[in-house]
Amino acid sequence: MKAGAGSISGARIVVLLILLLQLSGLAAAPPLSSDQHFARGWQAFEAGDYHHALLIWLPLAEQGDRHAQSNLGFLYEYGQGVERDEARAVHWYRQSAGNGLAVAQFNLGMMHAEGRGTRQDPLRAAYWLQQAAEQGLADAQYLLAEHLEQHMGVPRNSATVQGWLTRAAKQGHHEAQAALSAETGASPVSSVASAPEPKSTK
Repeated sequence: MKAGAGSISGARIVVLLILLLQLSGLAAAPPLSSDQHFARGWQAFEAGDYHHALLIWLPLAEQGDRHAQSNLGFLYEYGQGVERDEARAVHWYRQSAGNGLAVAQFNLGMMHAEGRGTRQDPLRAAYWLQQAAEQGLADAQYLLAEHLEQHMGVPRNSATVQGWLTRAAKQGHHEAQAALSAETGASPVSSVASAPEPKSTK
């Protein structure tokens, strides 16, 4: 009898172990996607926990996520959650800009225009501002027009400068509308272009 009882007890232990393993498998959460990781970083950022956001976004940025790269650039540029480092900001903006994100292209263009984190370079600034402007970013369109006139010697009344001002104005950019209004005396353009403004989040 003792041998039989021992056998039953051993069988129960095996069954319990199998059940526990199955339950632990069911309880285990599936791995988060890169979008979900990014969203967690964004939640931390909005809550003001910039260092936590940086820790979440850094691995994504290193894997080539252009949104995480751009946001790391922002954190480094303004010293949020990390010591301010404009050269590192330029590095991450450049990675993201090369991956086609308009916001990063705009930010990189401004860094080159102002000589922050990198040498001042009006030509590179114009290039990156134009990349963002062509994607429909109104701020880039307006500042590209201003940059071309003030730093590249393109006349204010040229088709290029006026064209970028007009495109920005059609998206509701107030400074571009005011600039056109001051030149022509006409009412500011208020129509909205069909191209949406790129977002920094996914």
